[in-house]
Amino acid sequence: MVANSFYIENFLEMILVERDASKNTISSYKSDLEKFFEAVKKPLSDISAQEIRIYIESLRSQSFEAKTIARKLSSIRHFFRYVFEEKLIDSNPTLEVDMPRLNKNLPDVMSESEIVLLLENAGSKSAPESLRDLTMLEILYATGMRVSELVSLKISQLKIDQNTIQPFIEIHGKGNKERLVALNSKSIEALKQYLPIREKLTDNQKDPWLFPSKQSSEGHITRQYFAKILKRLALDVGIDPKKVSPHKVRHSFATHLLNNGADLRTIQELLGHEDISTTQIYTHVASKKLKETIEKFHPLANKSG
Repeated sequence: MVANSFYIENFLEMILVERDASKNTISSYKSDLEKFFEAVKKPLSDISAQEIRIYIESLRSQSFEAKTIARKLSSIRHFFRYVFEEKLIDSNPTLEVDMPRLNKNLPDVMSESEIVLLLENAGSKSAPESLRDLTMLEILYATGMRVSELVSLKISQLKIDQNTIQPFIEIHGKGNKERLVALNSKSIEALKQYLPIREKLTDNQKDPWLFPSKQSSEGHITRQYFAKILKRLALDVGIDPKKVSPHKVRHSFATHLLNNGADLRTIQELLGHEDISTTQIYTHVASKKLKETIEKFHPLANKSG
């Protein structure tokens, strides 16, 4: 209906202007809402919680995954909250609709000792490629950045003052959101060793990439090739290569931080998660450690009644 389309456009304009939503987010909201109104075929003011429940059931009958249904319902909820706050409807029907339960898939995590083994193996040779591999792994584990962000790093993103590498990098992540990630002393030391020999890995002295590649059409190491590097390093030290990937190193970074006392908000910022609920999955991975901490330090934990 024309009126519904008008409201959708106003909503999309709001999240674009006020929330700086990415093009992908806008496109996702638009698709979810248009399909919902196509199915319901009612004016906005006539839609009740029952219509929304029927729509959700129709998605289940079409074998949509729970995660996809939850995302579509989330889009509908955000939209109805907006039109209610704008006083375009008298009540918000989505408040009476429960979100589908999701089975949380816990991320696979490498142990700290396994990460150390990988790092030691990566730095065991003096060849330019070996120093590059070590530097990439040190930066990945120090910052928890996405592998796409790692391989596409430019030298200009490093902050170098009077030959001193500053302990942070500015990242342009999903939705072109900017954030700072921190380098630790080991990753800075690796960069100091790598930068002088980096030119041996490229034929173009003006190459902007921190990790250039002569073979890649993109001009830099690809995500797939770096994943292969990690699996080779794992095999060399007797770690099951199925346990090792760039994404699992990122998961390990977050979990190890949490295990060692970092708070979720800090981890959320470092990982570049827009929503804290995305980061909260790491509390499940670290729950055993947290339980041990409570039992060890809580004043009443070991007291008998």
